[in-house]
Amino acid sequence: MIKSLSIVMIFVVISLGVAEFGLRLIFPRQVSVSVNVLDHSDPYLPKIAEGEYRDDKLDVVASFDSDGFRRNPFECQNRQGIKRLLLVGDSNIAGMFLSDNDSLGSQITKLSLASSECIHVDSFGVPGFGPDQTYKAIESITKDNEYDFVVFHIFADNDLGDLVRNRSYQYNKIQDIGYCYPKRSFLDSLVFARAVRKAIYLASGYFVLWNEVVSSLGGNNNCEMTSYPSTGSFAEIQFERARIEKEGFLDGRRQIYMGDRYDIEFACHTDKQLDSYVREALTTISISMKQLSTDRGFEFIYLIQPSEFDTTNNHADDSSSIIQMCGAEYVPTNLRDYFVDALEGATILDIYSAFDGCNECYFTEEELGGDNHWSAHGVQKVAELLVKTIGR
Repeated sequence: MIKSLSIVMIFVVISLGVAEFGLRLIFPRQVSVSVNVLDHSDPYLPKIAEGEYRDDKLDVVASFDSDGFRRNPFECQNRQGIKRLLLVGDSNIAGMFLSDNDSLGSQITKLSLASSECIHVDSFGVPGFGPDQTYKAIESITKDNEYDFVVFHIFADNDLGDLVRNRSYQYNKIQDIGYCYPKRSFLDSLVFARAVRKAIYLASGYFVLWNEVVSSLGGNNNCEMTSYPSTGSFAEIQFERARIEKEGFLDGRRQIYMGDRYDIEFACHTDKQLDSYVREALTTISISMKQLSTDRGFEFIYLIQPSEFDTTNNHADDSSSIIQMCGAEYVPTNLRDYFVDALEGATILDIYSAFDGCNECYFTEEELGGDNHWSAHGVQKVAELLVKTIGR
């Protein structure tokens, strides 16, 4: 019996090893996905780990330094009138889907080289960041570094929901309560294990959770990573996720900071309770940014990027499902309007009109699947607008 069981176990192990090796050969891009991109050594500020990250499908390499800043190959060497700019935001600012030369910070510096005042850019982007974390990052970075301008990036797609998931706005203040994230597991490094998990998710909607979810300040601290459905239309899935997340919010639970989704409940004005919460949080952030800029001597610009679902037909079925489920309550500018209203009086670069109908401003389904990041073309348009805004 023991001998037979041992033979079976050896056969299983060998089979799994062969499957893993074969998948790594067939899907080399998935091997790089297992690399630990995020650095959680700072309990208050996650960042991209130092190194180079290659995407073979897009044929790009993104590199970051030890401070989590995106490397900028364009420099203001021996130039008069150098302006220093800090650019902070989410994965659109990190730009791991673009080569170093094409990232937003690099394109800003490159454009400015042709002007009388060169712009040195420090770009700090972290996938999953919301407005609360962007503010905290700016507060931390400008403590020891001087800048003439700070660009506060806002993604009017998932940033309102990030405030709900992070739950850091409490008692009329953005609290220093760290963040929630999943600890890496040995299984994360196995292509075969991830393939099985994805197959189960696509077939049943159940996401196998093998990671321990922790607080950056230690312990669990009400952190969780929730399983979400995958069946139904895009809008139906987002509404179900919104329902689950609200239950957790009301119970005092916090989600991992990289758990983004399209904020359909705000795009369709279906939740007055959370509507009030996010508006108060944004107002608090706005007041805090004004005070911070005064104290530390920099000018700041809110850069509002619209959702691809609200401006293009790159994912026509998904956009149509939002319109069908929400009816007259949905207007393509709804998400953007939350930020424009809350940040009134500040300098705002609202790029909705520039991106409306600009399919080429985002990656298409063929290029990057369901991803909704800026393409190099979209980033170039934003860089041009920012350089003009800063130069005024």
